[in-house]
Amino acid sequence: MYYPIFVSLLLAMAFLVAGGASALVLLTGRLLPRALRRLPSGVRAEVIFLLRVLPVIAAVFATLFLVVPGFLILEPGSTGEQVSPRLWLLTSLGFITLSAVMVRAFRIWSAGISLRRAWKRNSTPLSVPGISVPVSKLEEPNSVLAVTGILRPRVFVSANIVSSLTEDELRAALGHELAHVSAADNLKQVLLRISSLPRFLGAGFSAIDRLWLSSAEVAADEGASHSGASCLDLASALVKVGRMKSGALQPAVASHFIPAEAASELPMRVAGLEHLIRTNSVPRRMQRQVRLVALLAICLATYALTQPAVLSATHELMELLVQ
Repeated sequence: MYYPIFVSLLLAMAFLVAGGASALVLLTGRLLPRALRRLPSGVRAEVIFLLRVLPVIAAVFATLFLVVPGFLILEPGSTGEQVSPRLWLLTSLGFITLSAVMVRAFRIWSAGISLRRAWKRNSTPLSVPGISVPVSKLEEPNSVLAVTGILRPRVFVSANIVSSLTEDELRAALGHELAHVSAADNLKQVLLRISSLPRFLGAGFSAIDRLWLSSAEVAADEGASHSGASCLDLASALVKVGRMKSGALQPAVASHFIPAEAASELPMRVAGLEHLIRTNSVPRRMQRQVRLVALLAICLATYALTQPAVLSATHELMELLVQ
């Protein structure tokens, strides 16, 4: 029963830690809008994302740095212990949770592949000076301006948008999409979707996701201005595209110029760009500092979790689950 208990403890502890971290996220989620409102949009988006994926991070760290070494080092090589009903229950819940995450990931991946292929069939390459990511002009009745893909991003822009925007406005809008690429927002969307709670429990998570999306869009607007795009051209592009007929929500992951979920916040984004124009200033980009702080926190947590006293306490907790 050595390895069956080991696998059971991995799943059970991952479920317990993820559940506890999810409760913490739900409790603190209501405080986020007020607590983070004074932070720059890019920093706010990074902090919200890190908090939102805390259950996933905590579960991975608990299994890799607590359960694995605590069991393999401190548990005898052969044991006559049996899996208790309590551990069976937690193991089953952990297995169901892991299976749901894997199914979601597969659905998102397959939907993304299908959408990208459909758009590529109905599009032609579009050359835009100064844009490093491949751009395709899409023959689509609805207005589409979005970047798809994670490792090989590609921007799709519908023909009606190309014909409606000036060259400078189009370049500014594409700069917004490049800012999404730089921030790895498509990857973040995947992690947010696969780690969401069931609908009857996930209202709090959905609110945090919307708050992240709002902050990420403002950060992408500011990122475009950092790359040299005119705030005036970007604001004009937002107004023009916002007046067009947008497509239905797609199950695939893509960073849209005006996401349907956040279309109501378009006036706020335009007002923010107008403020930048009036003040002739561009907020500092501090996402890298946030990531460095997060990396330092992860390193410190890894060091703390691998201490003998912590591993001993973890082994005692595992014994309680098995008995």
